[in-house]
Amino acid sequence: MFGIKKKKAPDGASGASRSMTIYLEPLNARAQHGLRNRRPGSHSFELLTYAPALIGQIDAGVGKRRTAVKIGMNLFLWTINVTEDLFPLFPKLKAAGYEGLEIPIARANKPIYVNIRKVLDDLGMQCTTIFNLGADLNPISPDKAVRERALDELKWAIDTSRGLLRSEALVGPYYSAYAVFSGKGPTTHELKWSAEVMRDAAAYAGDLRMSIEFLNRFETYLLNTTGQTVSLVDDVKHLNFGILYDTHHAHREENNICAAITTAGDRINHVHFSESQRGTLGTGLVDWIGTVKALKKINYQKWIMVESFSKEVLSEKAHVWRNSFPAKEEVYENAIGFVRNLWENVSAD
Repeated sequence: MFGIKKKKAPDGASGASRSMTIYLEPLNARAQHGLRNRRPGSHSFELLTYAPALIGQIDAGVGKRRTAVKIGMNLFLWTINVTEDLFPLFPKLKAAGYEGLEIPIARANKPIYVNIRKVLDDLGMQCTTIFNLGADLNPISPDKAVRERALDELKWAIDTSRGLLRSEALVGPYYSAYAVFSGKGPTTHELKWSAEVMRDAAAYAGDLRMSIEFLNRFETYLLNTTGQTVSLVDDVKHLNFGILYDTHHAHREENNICAAITTAGDRINHVHFSESQRGTLGTGLVDWIGTVKALKKINYQKWIMVESFSKEVLSEKAHVWRNSFPAKEEVYENAIGFVRNLWENVSAD
C-alpha cells in the first residue's frame, strides 16, 4: 500500500509559488490499518511539486508537461447528469492539468451535449463518454425484443458520443444491464447474446473506440475479471472494441494484477484509476506500482481517467454510503500529480 504525504510551501510564499510536495510512500503494516501519522521514511522519494488548482496556475510547468498517456477526470464525483451548473468546474480541472473529462451520458439526461462540447473546445479539452443500460434494455435478456432495444440505445449513445460530444471513446459496463442479477453465474446463452449485441454496436461505431468495463461481483455477474472480458472481446472481433481496466474492480476480483493486465495486452484500450474505497488515489489498497509496471509492459498509451465516487451522487446506484475523502477538491488536485509521477517514475522492469 502507498500513501500520499504533502509538504506545505515555506511561510510567506504566495500565488504560484505556494506549492505542495507529493510523496508516494510505502506504508508499513500498522499504517495500512489506519495510522494517519505517516512520514516519508528512508524508502520514500519525492515525486512532484505542484501548485493548487484553485489558484488557476500550475507550478513548475506541471500543467504543460505531457506523459505518454493522457490523463482525464471522470465526472461521477460530481454528477451522473452534467448540467450548466457544473461548467465552472471545467476550467478548474483544466488548470489542475487534466487534458480531458469523462462525461456521463443517458437519454434521460438534459440534452446539453452541444453546450458541453463548446465549453470543452473553449478550454482545449478532449472527452470520453461513459454509459450503461438498465433492466428494460438488457443485452443478455432472453427476450430478443429487449436485446434489440438495447442495441438501439447503444446506437443512440454512439451517435451522441461521436456526433454531439466528439468523444474519443464510449466506455462502461453496457455488455449487460447494470446491477441486474439472475442469482446464478453467466450462462453460455447470455455470453453469446451479449457478444452479438456488442458486435453489432461495434460495427455501427466505426472509428469510435468502445471499451467495456468488467465490474466486481456486487455490481454485475456477467464479467467480473479481465480474463472473462478478454474472452468476450475476442468473440466480438472488432478492432475498435476492447477492455476498460478499472483498478477498483480489479483490486476486488483479480488474483494477480500484473498477469491480468499483461495477458489482456492491447485489448485494454481504456483505464480508470480508482482507489479501493473510491476515495483519493494513494490512500487505499490498490497496487499502484504493480498496475503501472504492467501497463507499461503492454505499452499502454491511451487515456487514464481518474474516478472517485461520492455519497451525494452514487449512494443508491453504487452503494457509496460514505465519502473516503475530506473534500472533492483534494481528490482531483492530488490525483493529477499522483498519476503523472507514477507514470514518470515507475518502469516496466
